[in-house]
Amino acid sequence: MLIFTLSPYSPPVQCAAVIATLDLIREGPQICVLSTLKKLNNISVLRNGLFQGLKNLKALYLVSNNISDLPDDNAFQDLTSLQELRLAENHIIKLSSKAFDGLSNLKVLNVMNNYIEDIEMGAFSSLKRLKTLWLAYNQIESLPNKLFWETNSLDSLYLSQNKIKSICLPIFNSENRLRTLVLERNEIQKIDVKCFQDLKHLKQLSLSDNRISVVKPNSFFGLMQLENLDLSGNKLRHLNAQVFTGLNTLSILFLYNNNLEGWNEHSFMGLDNLNHVRLENNKLKALSSNMFEKIPHITDLVLSKNNIKSIENGTFSSLNRLENLDLSNNLIGALPKGIFTFCKSLEYINLNGNKLQKVPNKVFSNLTKLHSLYLEDNEIKSIDAGALRGLSRLAGITLSGNKLTQIDFKIFSDSTELTFLSLRNNQISNLSITDFQQLAERITVNLTGNPLPSTEDTDKASLEAGSADEAYEEAKIAGTFVAICNTCHRYYWRFCLEITSITVNNASNTISAEFKRVTPRLNQAQALYGEVLTTVEVLNRLREAERSKEKCDDKKTLQKTKQTKI
Repeated sequence: MLIFTLSPYSPPVQCAAVIATLDLIREGPQICVLSTLKKLNNISVLRNGLFQGLKNLKALYLVSNNISDLPDDNAFQDLTSLQELRLAENHIIKLSSKAFDGLSNLKVLNVMNNYIEDIEMGAFSSLKRLKTLWLAYNQIESLPNKLFWETNSLDSLYLSQNKIKSICLPIFNSENRLRTLVLERNEIQKIDVKCFQDLKHLKQLSLSDNRISVVKPNSFFGLMQLENLDLSGNKLRHLNAQVFTGLNTLSILFLYNNNLEGWNEHSFMGLDNLNHVRLENNKLKALSSNMFEKIPHITDLVLSKNNIKSIENGTFSSLNRLENLDLSNNLIGALPKGIFTFCKSLEYINLNGNKLQKVPNKVFSNLTKLHSLYLEDNEIKSIDAGALRGLSRLAGITLSGNKLTQIDFKIFSDSTELTFLSLRNNQISNLSITDFQQLAERITVNLTGNPLPSTEDTDKASLEAGSADEAYEEAKIAGTFVAICNTCHRYYWRFCLEITSITVNNASNTISAEFKRVTPRLNQAQALYGEVLTTVEVLNRLREAERSKEKCDDKKTLQKTKQTKI
């Protein structure tokens, strides 16, 4: 610990400010006597022999300075105990062959966010114990041959955001222990065959956001322990056969944000442990029956934001372990019956933003583990009576933004665990009071944005509803009220109100007061309360509509009677 004061009587609060302005151009010779120094920050310049005597220093932070050159003349020679050196956000252009000589115990080296263009051969040779190396956000175009042959302890190498065009040179020897290699956001255009064959211990490889248009067969040969491969954000149009040969341990594969139109039926051969596949934002137009048969163990599959119009029956028949499927924001107009028959493990299905016009029978039938079903922003006009049959664990279903004019709540009878149903922004103008009330007793229903009958005054509607006991039962329905904030996508606030006593005259006031009571901030309560469509309001609107209809029918009957008498 370094204690520094302006005078023997300086208050401790000034120490940090003084240390922050420490300039070794002026104080360099005097600071050498601090042989017990453990940590030193904010140095503005480096000179040969500057750190002489600091044999116990463990960490040296030189971040955000104006250092443009590292002396190649034993600048760090005396820092034999140093384990962490941070030189990020400087102006370093070159790393010479002797730049880090003497740092025999260094484990972490960070030179990211500089202007490094040139790295001489042997620059890291003396770093025998180096574990983590950050070279990201520089101007590196190429890596010297055998650059890391002497750093066999290196575990993680970060080279993102450079100008590297090729990685085919043998920069590692076969004894390396590298586990993480990040090459994202470079200018790599191709991957040569057996390019990574010496990285036998590599577990994570990121090549995202490059310019790769073709991956040849056996490009990843030798990566026997690879678990995570990221090829997103490239220019891939097609995957060749056996392109992932040898990746038997791969569990995560990212191919999103490419131009993929399809792949060979043998492209995924050998990926026996693949669990997570992301293919969103590509140019897939159709899903054929054999597309996923070589990867039967996947649990998560994302196919959103493509141009998928059709799905063949049997496309997902081999995916009996699939748990999460995202097909949102495509052009799917219809789903084949039985498309998910063999997907017994499905828990989540997202079909938002497609062109579905109907939910037919036997599409989702018997998905006994399905928990969440998203069907928002389609063109759905009807749902067959048996479309949701057998969905015993369904907890939530969203049908917002469709063209439903009516809903039969009996279709949810098998979903005994259902807690949330969103019918927001449809064209529903009438509901069965009995069916709605039975459903609302156990789940939360969002009906905002529908042309339901309106009442001018909730209190008046409550008064017209009948006795105080009747009004109490209406307000009591599960005690559940829902506020939907239109500016917060998919965030719902549920307020369970334990209303113990209520009268017809103060029903609305009590509800409002209780709603505000459970809300942390009054202004938030007032903002949300304006967007609340409560169960009471829905029932009152329905009852008011029925009364209006009855009055209209009575008038017609009276007129007919008068005409008959005349």
